[in-house]
Amino acid sequence: MTWSSGVAPIGAALLLLLGCGRARPHVVRVGDLTATFRGNSEDGPVSGIATLHHTAEPDLSAFSHAGLNYEHLFVGTPDARNFFAPRTGDFEIHATRDGAVFARPASESPWGVPATLTYRLVAPHYVDFTFTASLPAWVGLPAGFMFASYMQVTRDPELHFRVGDQWGTSSPVPGEVGESYALEGAPPFPFNDERLAVNLGTNSPSPTLPLFYGVVDGCPDGVVGPASRQAMVYVMMFESGVEVRGTVMRWSPNRPAWDFVFVARRHGTVCCRGRVIWKPFVSADDVLAEFESWSGEK
Repeated sequence: MTWSSGVAPIGAALLLLLGCGRARPHVVRVGDLTATFRGNSEDGPVSGIATLHHTAEPDLSAFSHAGLNYEHLFVGTPDARNFFAPRTGDFEIHATRDGAVFARPASESPWGVPATLTYRLVAPHYVDFTFTASLPAWVGLPAGFMFASYMQVTRDPELHFRVGDQWGTSSPVPGEVGESYALEGAPPFPFNDERLAVNLGTNSPSPTLPLFYGVVDGCPDGVVGPASRQAMVYVMMFESGVEVRGTVMRWSPNRPAWDFVFVARRHGTVCCRGRVIWKPFVSADDVLAEFESWSGEK
């Protein structure tokens, strides 16, 4: 992993090399949020946002060890590269005043797919992200870019999303550790490797907006937390026209992974833009209002 500074010397986050060839994680504070960015070579092959804190609950990170982590590139046919390819190879990571840019050349990708992931903190409690990749003709279509967020202790493991003018909720599929929710009207993602079903299968109900949220309260399984603990909401929202699937992985009753898959159905340059919110939970209506304000959709 290579760190570099992407800003002018004044105010730049200068990252110094530590022992064992590792780089110091990059810490950014904007508004109410503090984020720590990490690369594959620090304490294991998991890149992205290591911790995300809010001033309302400064000791509670949204993530147990990684969030918005570029984790898989799926095609529908059996291939060893379907799993954890982005955890191999190197990222060039540029530190900025308000985030970081992770650049992955084709030479570092088992699929030969160059990609760039830009994170930007926006006051008071937003993380905007843009993912771009160049899909060569030899990669099968459709292709699914999967991003994982390993959550801290949640109120429950479920994601919530709009279904028409109501709220829907994820529910377990018997015998599976997780399941995926494709947007209403999205074509199926054909696959003939059953290991991909949890990420690429289609489950009901189908969300009608590219918007998913869950609630984190930081209390251990079955334990009521301190009265002072503020429940926090984790929201994932995406630009209109981007095909995404929300995914729940129930690794333990209250420590899920809340993931998404960006689906690309053409070769060439593809792009996914979205926003994460980490703030005190108010209500589902407040989540919807945040989405409508950001996206312009109602």
